[in-house]
Amino acid sequence: MNRTIPPQYHPHTPWYKKRSVRIIILSLCILVFAVVYTLFDPSGSTYFPKCTMKALTGWECPGCGVQRAVHALLTGHFSAAIRFNPFLFLILPYVCLTLTAGTIKTPGAQKVYSALTSKTACYSYIVLYFAWWILRNTLLKGMY
Repeated sequence: MNRTIPPQYHPHTPWYKKRSVRIIILSLCILVFAVVYTLFDPSGSTYFPKCTMKALTGWECPGCGVQRAVHALLTGHFSAAIRFNPFLFLILPYVCLTLTAGTIKTPGAQKVYSALTSKTACYSYIVLYFAWWILRNTLLKGMY
């Protein structure tokens, strides 16, 4: 009986192409990110990047406040996180689900990944992104 070995399990597959290695590296990056954002407050540190859009135009981009919101979430200040950038609570589940579904190789996870990365989902996300950008600089100015 002649069996073919899936590429990720082939003995000659380079270490950096193996799925388990990629998952470990991604997990370590997320852990480092979480530790840094827990220990250091982005609003009081000069090491964290500032928003170029806001510096140049005075307008807040859709991502303004995400660093402070992540810090607030990781330190248990949920209401502050919502005040910094409520759009984060729409972004975070989408990104986490997409990364998780893209990593897991089951048929159910692949269906979820296909739905999350479909043209309709991507266009919907882009529309929400620009709607949030317009709303936060017009009707909601000063609220968030």
